Amino acid sequence: MPVMPLPIEKGPVIAALEEYLDAEDHRITFMMELRDGKPLADCCPFSGDINAQHHLREHWRQTPGWMQRWKGDADAISRETMLRALEVASATPRDKVAADTTLRAMHPIDIVVTCGAEQFQGFVTWRTSLTGRRVLVVLSAPDFGPDGYEYWTGLSADGRTKLPKDSTAHDHPRGVWVVGHVHGERAPHDRFVSSGLVSTATVSMKDGGY
Repeated sequence: MPVMPLPIEKGPVIAALEEYLDAEDHRITFMMELRDGKPLADCCPFSGDINAQHHLREHWRQTPGWMQRWKGDADAISRETMLRALEVASATPRDKVAADTTLRAMHPIDIVVTCGAEQFQGFVTWRTSLTGRRVLVVLSAPDFGPDGYEYWTGLSADGRTKLPKDSTAHDHPRGVWVVGHVHGERAPHDRFVSSGLVSTATVSMKDGGY
């Protein structure tokens, strides 16, 4: 079983980061730190949280971290992804941000982490409507483990779920649906195979991982 409880999740570190970025002064400081190349674990959203810093310094890397089947700079990719998301959500370019800056917008940012990809990548997408703009960040992390590694998808045959099955979720202000097979494993020649029933689960905000 991997350390992430689901192939897509929003754990306590990410949930806290989202809330942190709801404040304009926090966004400004974070944007300046990211722009200046400060390591992610040393940036303001994580500086007062030893557990969050440990996650980013020890797990968000290849050896002996969680990304042993990929080589690259996850920290640099994460920093640039978050910086671009902040530019979109704040309608303010990075080179215009200073301590006394007033951001042109404060659109909300949602962040999720996926696991099981071929390589580490960051995605920023957004949609503007009559009520404003919503920005979504997806950090897609490689799978964890050696050959023959069995991957628990977080889904079960009984349809493990914490939200109503009708998908409206009107009593829950936030959540993520996960739909997929109930089992997967790394086959020979590095091919990942999913199998089993199609089932649905939801991401708990405090399930561990990121």
